[in-house]
Amino acid sequence: MPPLPNVLLFLVDCLRNDYCIGLERRVSTPTIDHLISNGCTVDQLIAVNSLTLPCVASIFSGQYPIQHNIRGHTAKDSVTQLQRSIVTEMKNLGYNTYAETAGPLSRDTNLLNGFDTIHWREVQHGDKFFDDFGDDLVHRLRSGDFKEPWFLFLHIWSLHVPIEKPPKNYANKGLTDYEIAIEAIDKRLKELLGIISKDDLVIFTSDHGERVFRSKLSQRSAKLRIAIWKRARTIPLIRNWLIFIRNVFISKRGGGLEFGHGYDVFDYLIHVPLCFYSPKLVQPQKLCIQGSQVDIAPTLMEILGFKWVSNTGFVGKNLFKTQNRPVFCEATTNRSPDHNKWLLAVRDPPFKLRLEPNNELKEPILFRLDKDPEEKRNVSTSYPDEFNALKDLCKSFLSLRNPVDDSDIDSHEEKEIRKRLEALGYF
Repeated sequence: MPPLPNVLLFLVDCLRNDYCIGLERRVSTPTIDHLISNGCTVDQLIAVNSLTLPCVASIFSGQYPIQHNIRGHTAKDSVTQLQRSIVTEMKNLGYNTYAETAGPLSRDTNLLNGFDTIHWREVQHGDKFFDDFGDDLVHRLRSGDFKEPWFLFLHIWSLHVPIEKPPKNYANKGLTDYEIAIEAIDKRLKELLGIISKDDLVIFTSDHGERVFRSKLSQRSAKLRIAIWKRARTIPLIRNWLIFIRNVFISKRGGGLEFGHGYDVFDYLIHVPLCFYSPKLVQPQKLCIQGSQVDIAPTLMEILGFKWVSNTGFVGKNLFKTQNRPVFCEATTNRSPDHNKWLLAVRDPPFKLRLEPNNELKEPILFRLDKDPEEKRNVSTSYPDEFNALKDLCKSFLSLRNPVDDSDIDSHEEKEIRKRLEALGYF
């Protein structure tokens, strides 16, 4: 049996697909461009959620959140264990498993069970990928600290608010902070790829997208409004007036956020990049199909020459052997995925159905993405057959739902996890 290749799962938190792939982007990313040109890229990879924990759980397990039951950032989500994980599969194959994580992917998250070594970074004031952490990671890779064959899950927090600032001598060319950080990530990624062998496998992807500023002017304007809000929110009368102004005059697109990800299922939040790169194992090609994060683990296993077998419905498929099929995405609040504010979307291009499963009074909405990429016009009456077919598909999908029980989480643990998430900008 030939030696196993090392595997790097490089996941950039909050990275949108259109900011690293596409003609309209302003960023320069030669390293990412090299991966895409010389690897296998999936044209439409759809995230299962707009929060980190459910997305990573689906990447690891090949299941949707309503199956593995990690659906938000509550204490229950943190202690829920996956019944099956790509991490344990890799260990069984003989891999040494390493996790370099940040944010909600902390050591006390059972999602990371199975990793031999876990390094969690404190990132309240931004990641250090362009600085100390990145330098240390490069040093450890060069010095052989990762015992071969290794599986390394590298979770990069640099694009998450507060966005990490690159070195002062970095020329920003009028780009936004988000765009500058993407270019800096690309430069650091070049260093990492220069160390690992060409026989190794790199998986480049993201957990979810982000609502971002399109210009420096809009970025500065929003920062001013945020500064005003932080001062004014301590005065109830002014706080209530500002909330009224926001709700009435500011678009609620993106869950009422000016930037961030939060609670919604718009395409800019769920369309993420995915590229498998290995000159030895992967033939360069573009898969013009729609896939889901649940497909990443089965595809990885088959690239390595092993089968991912499951008899459960709606599970991930090998992207090299599958055709276009509907995929699902949900959005849950940070407090509890069983609250009425729970969104589900089924995406079957060119159509996308959005509904609230816990709100029977709210009629589902149908969008036609090729004619309405901003998802503003409900076309359910114009396409009744497609509307009803997707509704029926959602009913079948919802039958897989597992109830969430928070009874075994003590109040102290809930408060500690909430405190940590608040420090990271959630809630």
